[in-house]
Order: sequence, then structure tokens, then C-alpha cells
Amino acid sequence: MLQALVATIQSAWGPPETWSCEQYDELVQSIQLAKEKTGGASAEAEPSDSLLGIACALRYAFEVVPENQVKLMSRQSQRNETSPQIHDAVVPGARVRCPTIYSYFSTFERLSLGVRDSSNSTDMPLVEERGSATSVSSARSSGTAEAPLTPRSATLAKYAHMYLEEEGRHRAPWSWERTDGDDLLEQSKDSAASRLAQRFDQDRVYSYLGDHTLLFTNPNRVLKTTKFTSIYDEHVVLVYDQTPFATTYLAPHPFAMAKQALLRCFLNGGATPQSIVLQGESGAGKTELSKELLKYVVLTAQPPQRREPRIKVFTSSTKSTLQMRSEETRSLDLLHAKSVTSYELVLLDLEPHRWSEMTDISHSKRLPQVHIDGKFFGFFETLQRLEDEEQLRMYIRNPHVAHKLSSILDCNLLLEAFGHAATSMNPNSSRYGRVVELQLSFEEDASHLQLVGCKLTPCMLERTRVTKLRDASATNATATDFNFHVFYAVVAADRL
Repeated sequence: MLQALVATIQSAWGPPETWSCEQYDELVQSIQLAKEKTGGASAEAEPSDSLLGIACALRYAFEVVPENQVKLMSRQSQRNETSPQIHDAVVPGARVRCPTIYSYFSTFERLSLGVRDSSNSTDMPLVEERGSATSVSSARSSGTAEAPLTPRSATLAKYAHMYLEEEGRHRAPWSWERTDGDDLLEQSKDSAASRLAQRFDQDRVYSYLGDHTLLFTNPNRVLKTTKFTSIYDEHVVLVYDQTPFATTYLAPHPFAMAKQALLRCFLNGGATPQSIVLQGESGAGKTELSKELLKYVVLTAQPPQRREPRIKVFTSSTKSTLQMRSEETRSLDLLHAKSVTSYELVLLDLEPHRWSEMTDISHSKRLPQVHIDGKFFGFFETLQRLEDEEQLRMYIRNPHVAHKLSSILDCNLLLEAFGHAATSMNPNSSRYGRVVELQLSFEEDASHLQLVGCKLTPCMLERTRVTKLRDASATNATATDFNFHVFYAVVAADRL
């Protein structure tokens, strides 16, 4: 069946841009049936020249077309409006989903319609095919004999129903589109507090208070966009960076405030330094927010030299150990997967008398290791920490600035040890202030800036905590109020 359909697609359907949604559904269902017959093999595990691999490639070719994504989302919105409610929770509206998971998600939604709570119904979910569309019913409600779902599909439907119930309990994803009420000055004074609470329930955790003030209510969780990425993702950085008047046309966000500060630095020629002051209760998220502001500056800054970093991968010349071969293979696979093409291999000999020669080649005293423009990393374990695509892209695009940012953020470990303590409000509360000063250099316009340097100055350390904790009866402190982390680290180290 799948073979005949693939032949028909290649001979008569034409390019994927011209397919209808019904043709797409027919292909998806044929692929799913073929997978069930082969024991549920993954499409990714299939060779690209196999029948299933060719069919999946055709399906993905349809899904990556932007016009087809719009058609699929529009059709899904219509289904959501006409389909019966499967639970009491409110299901969010249609969302832009990653093309590679869209068909799986829509399959979950179709299968989950036939799943009922076992305490209320014991009917076996049945699948009923009408042309290219699939609907699910139960034996009790249908008088005709229908073919039951396979055990694998029934299990998939069960967990799909549980997944969608959990999905329905979640709030709608965050959006950078501007909405009414983003500026609290447009609201009356009496409704400001209630409006903040309402926006918090909607995950609109940022609100403007005029042109120079941004209010933030900490949700204590990572908010997601419609693409299931963090609201501090690099894509969000680029949206705010490339949108003129972001504070006016986009949703409130710290990236918009950072852009506004950089623009004013450029307009006044550096005569008046700009400051962003973070104030709030303990645990409000000031420290993490400062990191996101730094990330915005780093990602929007231009590299001082228009070149990609040179990556040196140390590998064994003798191939004498299985561990060395596996480390080399995994490192190369990681570089290839991330499309890092600018790298060179440096032979690593396991004989000690050759180590001096290797250090001369690598300009380093430590072996084995990988380094990116003089920034030293461990061999595979540290390179694997760059698996995160956003972080690796940062190092590829602007390695010098990324080096500066990582140097600043890495010092947080030392600063937090001496300046942070556990309190009743926050297990890692900052008991000091910090001033982060960025040295910037602009070229012909504000978009061409370079991060020249950074200076971090700690201040206002709570020194009294060293000798005496606050009185619990006077300050509502509890037994969870402790001294600075470094003292407990010293005691713990003595026991190791």
C-alpha cells in the first residue's frame, strides 16, 4: 500500500507545495500503518533510500513549506472549534508548532478523542475511517462493528489523552505581540494591582510603567513561546533587535529595555552613560534577569573580526585505546551535527616523550583539550556542554565576546560562594549588590556595536551576617536563615 502510494506521489502528485491537506493525511496514515506493521520502527532509524525513509522525506518536504504550515494550522483550528470537548480544561488555540512534530501532535489529538476515563467507561476505543480522515468512537455508541485499534495505537491514544489533558491545564504560550494593558499607566490606579494579577495569570509577567520602568512578577518557571522555546531564546533576541521601536510595537521585555539603553548610548555619543537598575524582593529574579540582559548585548554585538573560530580537536595518532577512539568519534559527530566546518585535527600521541611537541602545536600546557580562539575547554565532556544550539551559535558567531561573557558569568560561582546565603525567602539569596559596567564601541549606527570589555564591582555586602544572624523574632527569620555558603563549603570539604 505504501509502495503504491509513494509511486503515485512521485508520478502524479507534483511538488509538495501543490498537495492538499487530504493528500497529506493519506500519506501520514500510510506511514503510520507501515510503522505498525514493522513493529513501530522509528523513521529516523530507517535508511534514507528505504521505502519508509522515502515516504517520510516526502512528508517532511510538505511540512517545511510555510504555506502548508498555515493550511495545517487553519484546519486544526477548525477541528478544535467543531470537535467535542474531551475534558473540562480550556485548550489553548492553534499554535505554531515545529514542522517535524506537528503531524505527531495532530495524531495525538485524533487518537485521544476516543479515550475515556476507565472509571466512567470500559468501551474499547475504535477507529473509523471516512476517506482520508480518521475519527474515533466507542462500541457502545456505534451500532456497527468497527476494527479496534492495535495495542500499540491504543497505548499511544491513552498517553496522548493524558498529554493533552496536561497541555490543556497549561496557559497559552507567551507572545511578543503588543496587547492592550501592557503599559500600566494607561490603567487607573485602583485597577493596577488587579491588572498585574490578571497579567500574571496570563503569563504576561512583564509590564511597562511609562517609558523607563519595567515591572516583573517572577513566575518561578521557564515561560515558553509558541515554538516551545524560552522567551529569552536567541530568536527572541533577534526579534527585538531587528524591530524598530521595540518598546512601542512589541510586548514588554527586558530585551526592549536593553535595546533602548544601547540606542541612547549611541545617540548621546557616550557622554551620558545609561544605567539599568534592578530592584526587588529576595527571590524576585534580579540575578537571573541581569544575565539575560548581558546575553542580549552579547548576541547583538558584532564580532571584532569577521571570521569563525578555529576549533582544534585532539585525536590519537596510534588509535591504541577504545576510549580515545570513542571520544574522537563523538567529538567529530558533534561538530558535524552542529555544522561546524572550520576545525582542524591535531594528533595526540599517548607517549609522554611526545607531549612537549604536542603542547608546542596546541600552544597550551594541558592535554588533551579543545580550544576555541584561546578559550580552553575540556575534551569531549566540555564540548558536549555546547550541545545547546543557542550557546554554540554564540561561540561561533562571536567567540571573543562570548569569552568575555562566560568569564563574567563563570565568576558567579566564586561571588555566590562569598556573597550568597540561604534565607527563609530564597535558598540562594544575594546578600550584596553588584555593578556590571559594560564598555561599548559604536561604528556608523547603533546596530554596529562591539563589546570592548566588562567590569564587575561587588558592593553593599551584608557583613553582619558573618558574625551574627538576624533575630528570628524581630525579622520573621526562621531556621532556614544561614550564613554565607563559603563557610559551609569549608566545613563540608573537611569531611571529604
